[in-house]
Amino acid sequence: MTFERTGDAKLVQSILTLPDIWPHAGDDFAGPREDFIPNMDARIWYVLVFDGNRLVGMACFVPRSEVRWEVHLSLFRVRRPKGDEILRAAFAWLFSHTAAERIVAEIPASNRLAVRLAERVMVPMGTDERAFMKRGILQDLKL
Repeated sequence: MTFERTGDAKLVQSILTLPDIWPHAGDDFAGPREDFIPNMDARIWYVLVFDGNRLVGMACFVPRSEVRWEVHLSLFRVRRPKGDEILRAAFAWLFSHTAAERIVAEIPASNRLAVRLAERVMVPMGTDERAFMKRGILQDLKL
């Protein structure tokens, strides 16, 4: 697995709006898929994930402090069985390129695949009840 930080807004947008990724990429306030513009603040690290020379997804790392970063992972459907390996390698990459000491995630409880992946790779911290609006329904976030 190799990783490459990108600032290419069109590429980030094209990945996050893929039909398999978009339903999990935001809440009800993200707007319509066709109008979505990613936040390209320089503090946010969009990191392309490659298996060999094949792009297999993207990690988004958002610093919450110098040492605590939040992760969001968007994997192409064909690569999801390797999610554990990709997520662990992405964490190692972030640790070696930043001052990060801790990585956290906030995952809607309805995204069962992502919750299971995080539970296998990360230490569950709890639930933030009714903290995420999707399809007009308040959902819990798994932390």
